[in-house]
Amino acid sequence: MMLLRQLLTSVFAIQWVGWLAASLLRTEKFYDLTGSLTFVYIVLRTILYSRSCTSWRQKLQAGCVLVWTIRLGGFLFYRVLFEGGDRRFDEIKRNWIKFFVAWTLQGVWISASLYPSIRLWEKDETTAQLAFSYQDGFGYSIWLLAWLLEAVADIQKYRFKRNPANKDKWIDEGVWRIVRHPNYLGEIVIWYMLWLTASQTFTSPWEYLTVLCPTFNAVLIIFISGIPPQAKRGMEKWGHLPEYQEYLSKRYKLIPFVF
Repeated sequence: MMLLRQLLTSVFAIQWVGWLAASLLRTEKFYDLTGSLTFVYIVLRTILYSRSCTSWRQKLQAGCVLVWTIRLGGFLFYRVLFEGGDRRFDEIKRNWIKFFVAWTLQGVWISASLYPSIRLWEKDETTAQLAFSYQDGFGYSIWLLAWLLEAVADIQKYRFKRNPANKDKWIDEGVWRIVRHPNYLGEIVIWYMLWLTASQTFTSPWEYLTVLCPTFNAVLIIFISGIPPQAKRGMEKWGHLPEYQEYLSKRYKLIPFVF
């Protein structure tokens, strides 16, 4: 538990330092970058300085988090530099209290995302060094597919928006023909799979309640900070078009044949 407290304290300390710097500079450009660097710091701090974190399972889990972080963090930072800002913060960054809340919520999101993996990284070698199981095979395989889905979705949408011929159009090609938000589907599945692989080492019933962590992320995406703002912008921009209404009726929001 000592490691857990140290790591979570570091998460919020980094966000609050980032908030102070961003407030003084009146910019949101390194918001996502700070979040990504926090993930990297926590993983490296755990792997390099924790004597108990030596099993293949702990290292593979850490590798998955790092691969996800570097890919998504690099993409988001490049995008915000290219676009000149992040419209999510157009109003928030003018109010230092709301801006502080946004940075603090990023700390909550990072902590929730990493908590199941931290429980794995805290395990002693005897507990963590389990034989590779079908559950591991399923979890890491689906994690890889979800990671690829999110990466491909981001690349396809970025290229679509860069094409002048697609100005004022919504994307409905590639993996975006599967569901309206394939990037968010990938993101949600990624963290559920990392919980699943970490749960192999859980030794007490309460540890399984950490499934609430990826569920918290899913709730954020589906009901608060992910899909709703995009859906609102879409309706404001194209809601009056019959073609857009037809598109909404034909494409599932998040999960094919379900939702």
